[in-house]
Amino acid sequence: IERGIPLLGICRGVQEMNVLFGGTLHREVHAVEGRLEHREVKEVPDEVAYGPMHKVSLSENGVLHKLLGEREITVNSLHGQGIDRLGEGLQVEAVAEDGQIEALSVIGAKGFAVGVQWHPEFHKPGANTVDDTAILQDFMAAARAARVQPAPGISPLHIRDRAARLLRQALLRR
Repeated sequence: IERGIPLLGICRGVQEMNVLFGGTLHREVHAVEGRLEHREVKEVPDEVAYGPMHKVSLSENGVLHKLLGEREITVNSLHGQGIDRLGEGLQVEAVAEDGQIEALSVIGAKGFAVGVQWHPEFHKPGANTVDDTAILQDFMAAARAARVQPAPGISPLHIRDRAARLLRQALLRR
């Protein structure tokens, strides 16, 4: 982050970003009074497990609001842990309807430094979840600008699809 190398934290990645900056986590979000069930739905088709789960409100004029052009989006939800106290030097980018922090960014970062609790790589065109392509494209543009480039012929959609395939395989092995 200090060197300006782009960072996109996804799911546990956003949690690790928060802890790195001195924040804390709820170990079991579902056990926190008033919180929704954020964990993965088991034993259902992938389209359901990785499909729309809840709405999040994006912080006005935040990084994600500027990228997506929306104030409220619908996301998937596959996490048991979640952010409790936000770390210093971070700002909230999105909050679930139950008050759970769902996204953050690093204040004053030299490069792209955003974390999201949902899985943008699981978005399917036509699904009822937010189209996260703009997030992935901005991250890739930041990587190109930082000269941290993917292999020739690799686009954000290729990376998203490959990451989704690998993550699904890992999740199905659990």
